[in-house]
Amino acid sequence: MSGLAAERTRLAWRRTVLSFSVAIVLFCKPAFTGVVRRADIVIIAVTALLWVLATIAGHRRIVDMDDEAPAAMRPRTAYALAGLVLLLAVAGLAITFM
Repeated sequence: MSGLAAERTRLAWRRTVLSFSVAIVLFCKPAFTGVVRRADIVIIAVTALLWVLATIAGHRRIVDMDDEAPAAMRPRTAYALAGLVLLLAVAGLAITFM
């Protein structure tokens, strides 16, 4: 697929992955500024896993946009990505209040 719509979609996915990357860095900050608790390590590991999953999903979608007629995102994938965002928010709350 060529054109501005495909380019906007690629850029949107790149922004999403970049936002996840920034969030992960911010989550890791408490681990480097004092005493590291076991819960901090678990939360950071979970958020890192979420980042990897979001990066893989974003890359796949960017590659799919190179096709002449890219397939629509499956509802299951969309729900999974929404779940990743919610888990990231929960992890952020957990770090904030621990």
